[in-house]
Parts: sequence; C-alpha cells; structure tokens
Amino acid sequence: MKPKRNWGLVTRGIIAVIIGLIAVFWPGVTLGILVILFAAFALLDGAIGITMSIVSARQKERWWPFLIEGILGLVIGLIAIAWPEVTLVVLIYLIALWALVTGAFELVAALTVDWVPGARWFLGIAGAFSVVLSILLFFYPLAGAQVIVLLLGIYAIAFGIVLLVTGFRARKEIKEVGTQ
Repeated sequence: MKPKRNWGLVTRGIIAVIIGLIAVFWPGVTLGILVILFAAFALLDGAIGITMSIVSARQKERWWPFLIEGILGLVIGLIAIAWPEVTLVVLIYLIALWALVTGAFELVAALTVDWVPGARWFLGIAGAFSVVLSILLFFYPLAGAQVIVLLLGIYAIAFGIVLLVTGFRARKEIKEVGTQ
C-alpha cells in the first residue's frame, strides 16, 4: 500500500460514524432529513471514491472499482437531492442498490487488491456489511422509517469503524515498512 492511501479510508470512516451517530441518537428524523443525510453521505463517499481512483491510477494500481463506486455514489446522491419527494420505498431501494453495489466492489477489492495483508479482511467485512444491509432493505422496505434510520445508523457506525480500523492499520504498516 502506498503512503497516503489510508486517508480515504479514515475520512470515509469518520463520515460514516458521524452520520450513524446522528441517525441512532435522533431516530425520529423525518424522511426529508434522511434523504439529505443519505445524499450527503453518497456524494461525499462518491467524491472520495473518485479521488481514490485518481490516486490509484497515478500509482499504476487498479483504479476502476473506485471510479465506478464513486460515480454510482454521486449519481444516487444527486438523484436523492433532485427528487426529495421520492417515496420511502423508492429511497430504501436506492439505498439497498447502492449498498449492494458498494458491498460487491468492496468484496472484489478485498479479494484482488493487495494492500496490507490484514486489511483485506476488514475490507471484506465492510463489503459483507453492505451486502447484508442491502438484502435486509430489499426484503423489508416497508419497515417503519425510524427502524430504517436506526438500521442505517448502526450500519454506518459499524461500516465506519471497519474503515477506520483498516485505515489506521494501513498507516501503522506503512510506518513499520518505512522504518525498515
């Protein structure tokens, strides 16, 4: 793993944990705020994914999974902003689709990208969390809005912690390699 690669993981982790905590501690949040929170997360995550693809391309590493994930995040975030009156079921399906695609790319990255040996497991766990969330949302779209907010909050906190651990572990590995 090249130096400075861990910043994207740590930034995504911090954003996910913050959004997750907001969702957990204010579960009565309205659909409008849920749309804004989801759109903000998808847009930020998409921008970071695209930036990570550029960094990876410059380092002559596999860049296209980050680019596709980033573009998808931006597109879904913009859709959520453009049509805030979208029904809860449609929003939940958008979130489920986003989580499924993100999880699939994270699982592929965990299997194919050779970063830090132990980091592959954490990236795989983040991918598995995303896929499980998408399956739950596809099969239970009419669950109450507060349950969905709480579920998304718990998911975002867990996903964020996994990304933070991966980012800090990568930083530790980079420092250890640099001192040898």
